[in-house]
Amino acid sequence: MNQVQQVNVMLPIRILFCIMSLFSPLFALGAPEQFAIVIQRQTSTNNLVTGTISLNGTVVGTAYENDDLKIPAGTYKGLMRYTSQKGFVQGEGGAMANEGDFLIEASNVSDGTRRRTNILLHGGDKPQHSQGCILLGAVGRAPDGQVQVSESHPLRKLRLAFYGTDTPNASPNKAISITILNPPSPPTVRQITPQ
Repeated sequence: MNQVQQVNVMLPIRILFCIMSLFSPLFALGAPEQFAIVIQRQTSTNNLVTGTISLNGTVVGTAYENDDLKIPAGTYKGLMRYTSQKGFVQGEGGAMANEGDFLIEASNVSDGTRRRTNILLHGGDKPQHSQGCILLGAVGRAPDGQVQVSESHPLRKLRLAFYGTDTPNASPNKAISITILNPPSPPTVRQITPQ
């Protein structure tokens, strides 16, 4: 085999190696870890829907919705947001502000007639706190006046479960899903007729 033939054989192998090297970080990531949120609606009183929020099968707290504006039951892709003009974004220590590293949004929401956007998981526990968002409980204030959520608050638990630390330096490879379930139907009473 002469030099020209050797180069012609080696060139495709080198190109393939370069392509594989470029894309190897994508293959190394593998499948994203599931971050499956489930909102189980339970009751509705005075326009406030109350239920539970679970993460990967473990209940982490109570969820609330405005009964008139709640989104349809179903499964939605969750997106991570880092800004909000209403101070809904969480950061280190449970601090709530307009910027941070944790605010989940349900995407591709439609109520059959229109597309709905900005459906967030945020603080609040009254119907007037929501325009369709999922509320996860009242927020408080730190001694310095900073709005924040406590360590036992569902938002704080979700953020810690997502990052694995209160001081993350990167976003993990997680696929966020949000499933909304309507209350289970009450059992029906069947009339038993004697034979």
